[in-house]
Amino acid sequence: MNWLKKQSPIYLCIIPIIVYILTASRTLPWGDGAEFYLAVRTLGIPHPSGYPLFVLIGRLFYLISASPFLLNLLPGIFTSITVLFLYLIIFKMTKDRLVSIILPLFFAFGREIWCQSVAAEIYTLNLLFMTIILYLLLNISENERFIPMIFFISGLALTNHLTALFYVIPVLIFVLLRKTKAIRYLPLTIIPLFLYLYFPIRAAANPALNLFNPVNTGRLINYVSGKAFHYRTLFFSGTYLVEQLTQFLGYWWQQFLILIPVGFYGIILIKDKKLKNMLIIILFIMFAYTVLYNIPDKQGYYLPLYGLWLVLIAIGLSKLVPTRFKIALIIFPLINVIINYRVCDLSSESSLDDLCISIYDNLADHSIVISDDYFVYCGLLNREINGQKQIIPISQFYLRMDWYTPQLQRNFPNIIVPERVDVLLHTCQEELATTSKDKYGDISKAYCHRIQHEIINANIDKIPVYFFIYDDAAWPKHWFDFYLESHGVFYQFLRDSVPPHDFAIDFPPSEKYQTDRLVNTDAIVVAKKFAAAYNRRAIYRFQLRDTNGAIEDFNNALDCYPDYYQVHINLGLVYLETGDTLKTLQSWRLYIKNAEPGPNLDRIKSWYNHLTQLYNK
Repeated sequence: MNWLKKQSPIYLCIIPIIVYILTASRTLPWGDGAEFYLAVRTLGIPHPSGYPLFVLIGRLFYLISASPFLLNLLPGIFTSITVLFLYLIIFKMTKDRLVSIILPLFFAFGREIWCQSVAAEIYTLNLLFMTIILYLLLNISENERFIPMIFFISGLALTNHLTALFYVIPVLIFVLLRKTKAIRYLPLTIIPLFLYLYFPIRAAANPALNLFNPVNTGRLINYVSGKAFHYRTLFFSGTYLVEQLTQFLGYWWQQFLILIPVGFYGIILIKDKKLKNMLIIILFIMFAYTVLYNIPDKQGYYLPLYGLWLVLIAIGLSKLVPTRFKIALIIFPLINVIINYRVCDLSSESSLDDLCISIYDNLADHSIVISDDYFVYCGLLNREINGQKQIIPISQFYLRMDWYTPQLQRNFPNIIVPERVDVLLHTCQEELATTSKDKYGDISKAYCHRIQHEIINANIDKIPVYFFIYDDAAWPKHWFDFYLESHGVFYQFLRDSVPPHDFAIDFPPSEKYQTDRLVNTDAIVVAKKFAAAYNRRAIYRFQLRDTNGAIEDFNNALDCYPDYYQVHINLGLVYLETGDTLKTLQSWRLYIKNAEPGPNLDRIKSWYNHLTQLYNK
């Protein structure tokens, strides 16, 4: 038992980090990780509230290796250290060593924690700070030297993510109620906040990534406070609350499985009423804020809540499970590894990089490319920094913000931003100041489109202007009064339509992107986009009488996306043109077998029946 006491904490760090090394993304990941890599690479400024501590730690890792892999591994390192502190917290509160060992491992391999630990994100560092502070808090009665550490680490936590306020404030109040003289340590919380001066210092240097340009005091306050996104907070519109609660229950289940209810029993078992009340307050505030914060990718906001809930589950299990049966709890981390490994394994996932390469390599030199997807914009900006060709990447999302177009002009002097844009920006700000939260996003998007139109109109006759559309399944042919010429996974804006033409496609081998073999949702979207690009080029080739090329592309589309039933119609038409009636019937039969009911299906059935009669004669 003495050997176990000395060694188990070390093993608890080693086991998760080995798994995270095996499963961490090797390239630019989808999500904020792509932006954080750019921020670390350029010493730039990411989205609010900026996360200066993470950026600076990431920069140290970047100096060791410029590969995104090391930055993607950083959250896994934070989680592995968190596992150690969870062990210490649980053992402190339960004196049950077996539960203290098994439950943190179960936590490390829960789906939400694991997914946040294999791509560059700031949420696991937020979780780590919370667990360190909780551990120190549980030990201040035995060692008052931990009190100044609590104040200092609380300040550090606030330089990583401002939602740390939801546990920092209750903890500091708890400490001050027990040790009133601890007020003298408050400056230790303030000192780390000077890390936020990183932003005006770097903004003055105008790095490639310089979001919101927080170059002065007013801009810095607005930036750090996330003023631009305040409309997303305390959101109650329509069925939103029900949808978010349902979504949370799904995340909660993926993390803790059937052990969720044990946490409620754990709350009851805590004897220290002040500690219990503090934990309940933290849980409630974090849960309520996150549920009412209307952003699409907020799973990471729940991580500190999950950490506290694991502690409560451990307290409950230590009393519920007889000692002789506790070894059986090892099945829970094993189950998590088995059911989550494939979902959380990003080691071979490179869809963002592959997509951006396929776009970048086919752009004309000295051109503009506008993206309605922010992460693709980050990937293209990363390529532009490499300097292989000169392009001007533009994020559609930021066009309606007053700092963005001046920054574009500073970074890319060749771009023309007409005076009309300033008028639209001013009108946009006036309209948004008086609108309701549920209409804010639609108005913002409308003005982004109008400003985009002005920029296209001012530049299209001088340099090529391209457009990446994330959701283009319907194959758009127009955007406002411009024609859209397909180049596979992106488009070129034109004033006049052009006849069908062949275009280059530089995609990875189709066996890498097959929707029926993929698990990662982003990779599946990219596979479908590759399939759509093949289908569009095949249609062009068919119109150009290149039937062999059309057949090859249609088959490539089906290799990428076997359920792309529309392709079977097109492929059948090509075979019909070549006189191969049997293959035409085979293609249409596949469509009829799998397609959804509707007019299209009825029409193909009619063609199929008519052609079958002719073939049998």
